[in-house]
Amino acid sequence: MFFGGFLIFIALMLAIDLGLFSKGDKPVSLKMASIMSAIWVLFSLGFYWLLRHYGFELHNIHDLDHLQEIITNTTTILKSFPVI
Repeated sequence: MFFGGFLIFIALMLAIDLGLFSKGDKPVSLKMASIMSAIWVLFSLGFYWLLRHYGFELHNIHDLDHLQEIITNTTTILKSFPVI
């Protein structure tokens, strides 16, 4: 569910960035390009902040012991695969 919403959000942001909702024939000024670039940089910094502070919720990791258990289980599973 999270990834579906995330993909819809990305598609919407791409549509806004490409100007699909407001097609104007006038050239983009340097000031407007700077403002839009700053907005996208702020979006990316906000996304980084969310992942940095709440990224553990995405994978349902609550403490370091649970993370260590996941790492151990994953390592065990990966070691069971044959090396090609």
